[in-house]
Amino acid sequence: MPNLKKMQELKEEFRKIYETSKNPTEGLLSISEWLAKSSSVFTKSCQTIRNWFGEIIS
Repeated sequence: MPNLKKMQELKEEFRKIYETSKNPTEGLLSISEWLAKSSSVFTKSCQTIRNWFGEIIS
């Protein structure tokens, strides 16, 4: 079972992607990296993000 501290850290990291990305390409790379390290903790959320990836990065 994932611990809450790790989940909180990953959630905050995801929020910062939107606050700090300077352009769509940077955001795309950051979200891709986040998905790679978060999929074991946020399985369903990561799958949803992958399903809607095109719309999210628009």
